[in-house]
Amino acid sequence: KTFFRELGRSKNGSYIRGSPIKFGLTEVTATLIGTKDLSTGKVVELETPLHASAEMNIFEPIVLKPSKSIFPWDPVKPTSEQVPYTIESTSGMHKGLQFTWLSGDSSIAAVTQNGVARTTGTTSGKTQIVASMSRATHNKGSAEILVLPAMDVNILKKDIIFEAEVGQTLNIPVAFYADYPNREQPFTKCIQLNYRVILQNQDSFSVVSERGDPMKIGHGCTSVTLKAHNAGFAEMAIRYKFPQTGKQQILQDTIYLAAFNALVPLQPSSGTTLLALDSSLQIAWSGGPNPWTSQGESHFAETSIGVNGIVDVNKITPSLSNKNANVYVYEAKCLKLGETTLTLKVGHRKSSFLPHPIVTTSTVTVVCGQPEKVQLKADIIAPEYESKCPLMAQSGRIATQCYEDLKIRALVYDKSDRRFDNISTLNLAWKVSDDDLASLSGIK
Repeated sequence: KTFFRELGRSKNGSYIRGSPIKFGLTEVTATLIGTKDLSTGKVVELETPLHASAEMNIFEPIVLKPSKSIFPWDPVKPTSEQVPYTIESTSGMHKGLQFTWLSGDSSIAAVTQNGVARTTGTTSGKTQIVASMSRATHNKGSAEILVLPAMDVNILKKDIIFEAEVGQTLNIPVAFYADYPNREQPFTKCIQLNYRVILQNQDSFSVVSERGDPMKIGHGCTSVTLKAHNAGFAEMAIRYKFPQTGKQQILQDTIYLAAFNALVPLQPSSGTTLLALDSSLQIAWSGGPNPWTSQGESHFAETSIGVNGIVDVNKITPSLSNKNANVYVYEAKCLKLGETTLTLKVGHRKSSFLPHPIVTTSTVTVVCGQPEKVQLKADIIAPEYESKCPLMAQSGRIATQCYEDLKIRALVYDKSDRRFDNISTLNLAWKVSDDDLASLSGIK
């Protein structure tokens, strides 16, 4: 009763009908207890009952994976596709068993005894691939293969990232469909289908691969790989011509893509700035996702401060945008000593047009520091290589022409030997040791 549920039996018990309820091996025992006298209806029992037993092996149903495979049929350029089948088993009982494989229509697809089917590509239609247990042929499973004309194409825009940073690649999943029965069915694989990839702006993108394995991205029956080279926009189309009686049916779908430069700080280019108290610096970034003409309202540029209270940040100019670059400028002013970060985030908000928008960030470190030392530097032309001119013969001393102005800059450093980018709020006192040789003017 653990393995088999009795549903009925004959009057004399010689025949039992039932259904298995558990996978596994069990023993079935039958006992002949006597015979029935047909005239009296009484059972004459045997002095020694007769016993018989047999093993009952209950197997899982055979389930083939994949259960359905659909491939395109092209009468001009026939293609052949391979389908390796596996037998699904949760108990492991099928392991090591022998199976017999059969194709219902070998003109559509043939199958090897290793469970690998291959379409011929010469005929459209459908067939069943059947796997039967060799020791119990009634236990069998089947899968369907369909080879049909392509009736529609769709670039799977809901699964696509429309934007790419220069140097990066985009994988574009593409689905072709068959019309069977009376509704669109996506093809399992269509890499060999004779479609074309049309790229309008090849300055921004180039085609790396026109045909890719859909299993690697999990969507569609093929994929196209593009690489971004320069900031800008491009239009890509998938086009397929299917020959029909008296005319050609053209299938096409189009998508628009964007390439953008990496978001990087222009000033300070090093990503770190050192400022004196109450001084400020214009911090500028370039790059990031470009605003789409039709989606300008969803484009944004936002800043965030790591530690509040150290700097005050204000946007001093609107974003300067053109076809190839975006520039974002902010003014940071030091309020007190300390260190913080200023992060710019640029991108688009999610919308039906951009279901997977790219958002990029770039961070600049702002240090509001205490001056530790001052160094004077003259703006002079350095001597040529191996020149004998004693312009810089001694450290800290220079020679210059009489009656010519000499510009001298004050460079201020903190205790970590980092140079300040803005010292306009510091009070520097200038003097010369000999007024007869030189005088100071134009101190800024």
